[in-house]
Amino acid sequence: KDFIHQLKRKYITSFPKEATNGGEKKIQKNKTGGTGILYLFNFEQGEIPNDTSKGIASITTEYAREGKALKVVFPPGRTTLLGEWKPKVSDWSNFSFLRFDAYNPGEEIIRLDLSIRDTLGPTLTYPDRFDDVFVLRPGWNKVEINLTGLMTNNKSRKLATDKILSWSISLSPKERTTIYFDNLRLVKEK
Repeated sequence: KDFIHQLKRKYITSFPKEATNGGEKKIQKNKTGGTGILYLFNFEQGEIPNDTSKGIASITTEYAREGKALKVVFPPGRTTLLGEWKPKVSDWSNFSFLRFDAYNPGEEIIRLDLSIRDTLGPTLTYPDRFDDVFVLRPGWNKVEINLTGLMTNNKSRKLATDKILSWSISLSPKERTTIYFDNLRLVKEK
């Protein structure tokens, strides 16, 4: 059975990886601005997002779609971030989606928060950024964030996807929660 979850702003879709055949053709991992896919991190080379809470992320072959994946252990009782501040790739305007595969080894649905900030916001606070939520069901999930027409939370303007300052995925679990991430990529749809 397929699980598709359209969230409040219909920007994020989360569904089991098995429900898709991928259908994406890979391009060079460092190529930007063209058609295809741009991988934001090379987990095979040990790359970890630079704005990740200390000690929660490690590279593993466990639950990797291909080669290696990013294992993130969210400790209980506090908000913990996985993200990138001043990312190497700050211009997402040539891409339609941010996609990644995530494996939830637990038995419960996990609700995560997503924040994306641009350099045009006068503050880093809630009104001047884009926020939404997505869920991971137990097992493999493919998460897709539609980057087209993202608005700031106060709806005063479109988020400048050509000037990304930061992005983060956060969780405040009641108990220790582990999630595996793989194939974090920007995708251009034709």
